[in-house]
Amino acid sequence: MRRLSHGLCSLLVAVAVSAVVPAGSAGAQSSSAGVSAADVERFHLEVVTKPDPLSRASRLHVQGLRSQVGLRTDAAFLKRLHSYPERFHAVRSGVGGNLLVTPDELRSVGVALESEPSTPELDMFESRVTEILGAAHVNVFGTSTDVGTNHVVVMVGSRARAQRALTGLVPADAITYDVIPAPVPGPDDGNRRFGAAQSFDAVRTDGRRGLYVTFVGGPPVTDPDDPCQVDYQAFAIEHSGIVRLEVRPKRRFVGSKTGEPVVCTLKGYGRSVTVQLERPLGHRPLVDAATNEAVPVFDGSTLLRPMWLPPGWRKTSDSGWNSEIYGSVWGRTFGVRTAEEPTSCEAVPPRVYVSQGGRFPPGADRHPGSTVVDVVDVRGFPAERLVESRSGSTAICGRSPAAWCR
Repeated sequence: MRRLSHGLCSLLVAVAVSAVVPAGSAGAQSSSAGVSAADVERFHLEVVTKPDPLSRASRLHVQGLRSQVGLRTDAAFLKRLHSYPERFHAVRSGVGGNLLVTPDELRSVGVALESEPSTPELDMFESRVTEILGAAHVNVFGTSTDVGTNHVVVMVGSRARAQRALTGLVPADAITYDVIPAPVPGPDDGNRRFGAAQSFDAVRTDGRRGLYVTFVGGPPVTDPDDPCQVDYQAFAIEHSGIVRLEVRPKRRFVGSKTGEPVVCTLKGYGRSVTVQLERPLGHRPLVDAATNEAVPVFDGSTLLRPMWLPPGWRKTSDSGWNSEIYGSVWGRTFGVRTAEEPTSCEAVPPRVYVSQGGRFPPGADRHPGSTVVDVVDVRGFPAERLVESRSGSTAICGRSPAAWCR
C-alpha cells in the first residue's frame, strides 16, 4: 500500500519528524496515500480531483489563511496543490475555512485519520531521503513510501536536481520520482499574462512527449506595434488517467498609436503551438480545457516522410481535422512558400498535398468526383491513382500502412 507525504512541518507536527527534516528543507514528511471513505464521512470531508487554479489575489488570501493554522504557504506548493489535487490526494475540510489540504496537513492540525501500515525500515529510509534533499535545498512537494515495492517516491518539480542530490548517497533503484509539472497560469496570474483558453481543432503527437496543436486564431505577431496580432501558448495539466490541454493567447499591452479604440478584423488564421508533456501521452485521453470535451489525437509517428523534394520546396502547411464520420485526418502541403495564399483567380503554384488517417463508412464513396485510373505501388503498398473530373488534378491514395492521399 502506498503512503503519501506532503507539506512543511506545521506547528503541530511531532518533534521526531521535525528533527528529521532540516530547517532549510522544502518540507517533505510522512502521511497516508489518501483519506479512507470512512474518514471522509466521519470528518465531513470533500475529496477533490478537479483542478482549481488560484488567481494571484486568491493565492494571497489562501496563504494568509494557511499561515494562521501553521500550514505550508509557499507559492510553488500551493499552485501545484490546486492544479493537481488528485495527485496530492487533496480534500477540503473545515480547517482554516474550507481550505484545500493534504492528508498529512489534516493530521498536523489534529484530525485523527486512520493510520496506514508501514515498516520501520522503509520509514527510516524515507527520513534519510528527506534529510538529504532538504540539505541540498531541493524543493520537494512530498515524499511517499510504497510498501508493496519497498520504494520511496519523491514528488518534485525537477527530477534532475533531486537525482543529483541523492546520487551516491542512497540506492538509485529504491527511488521513484513523481514529477509535478509547473501548473497552468490562471487568467489573473502573472499580471494577466494570458487570456482565456480557446478551443483548438486537432492534435497530433510530436516525438515521444510532444503534442502539436492546430487551431484558428488571430494573425501572428510580425509588427510589435500592431495590437491586433497575437501569439499563443499551450499548457498541459497532467493526471495519471487524463491530460487537460489549454491554448491561451499571450496578452500584449499594445495600444492604438492615435489613442482611438482598436478595431480588429474577424479574419481567422491557421495557427499552431507545441507543448511537451512530462511523460508520453500513451492511452490517456486528451481533453480540451476550453470545451471540456475529449479530442482525438493523431499518431504523428505514422506520418509519411518525403524521400525527395524539388529545390526550394518545403512543408507549407501542417494541420488536421476530426469528424464523427471519417475520424481523425491529418494533412500536410509541400511546395514553394508564398507570402499569401493565391485567390481563386490566380494561378496556383505547384504543390503536393498529403492527407493521412480517417476511415470510410461501409458503402461510402472514397473519392467523390474522381475516377480511379489504375493501381500503383508506393513503397511496397498498393495505391489508387485517380483523376479529379472537374480540375483534372491527379491524386494517389492508399490505405497501408495508414490511410493516405496525395
